[in-house]
Amino acid sequence: MASKRKRVPGDVVLVDLGDGFHCYARVLEEGLFAFYDGRSEGSEPIEDIVNRPILFHVSVCVGNGSGG
Repeated sequence: MASKRKRVPGDVVLVDLGDGFHCYARVLEEGLFAFYDGRSEGSEPIEDIVNRPILFHVSVCVGNGSGG
């Protein structure tokens, strides 16, 4: 099992698209991500990833599941 660590602004994360491909996103601040244009099947140098244009931003809110 992979260890989890708190994401910090500037981190680049791999997002599994579930079809054998993945994309990359940069952590901007707590819950806000900028997704890079393109999708990949294999790993790529970080320099190539961060030089891609930003495709969109998304804000993610993850609750604790307690409903309250």
